[in-house]
Amino acid sequence: MIAMSDTPAERRIHPRNPTEPIFLMVAGRPSRLLDWSFGGLRVRPEQAGGFIVGQRVDVTILRPDGHSWARLPVTIRHVDHEDGGALGVMLVDRLSAFPLLLELFNHSLARA
Repeated sequence: MIAMSDTPAERRIHPRNPTEPIFLMVAGRPSRLLDWSFGGLRVRPEQAGGFIVGQRVDVTILRPDGHSWARLPVTIRHVDHEDGGALGVMLVDRLSAFPLLLELFNHSLARA
């Protein structure tokens, strides 16, 4: 018998990658990217509250010059009230998001 972990983070298929501060908009609210994986993102909106698990919203990644980089449809998977309202979001269309995630990965490596 194989022992299974009890925490979602330990059962994660796609490991989370920490990143330099990347700013984005979640449902029109200014937010900050905390970390990401090829399955989704963890973000912290400047104003916590109002998000519901299962809710579908758009995330817009912003370039450093303030122009939008890409808009990604996501589903809210987790709301962490103890971490300032941080959200775990799952990508609705991973295939379309893949090029952006690769660019985020390259951006993280370049800053490391």
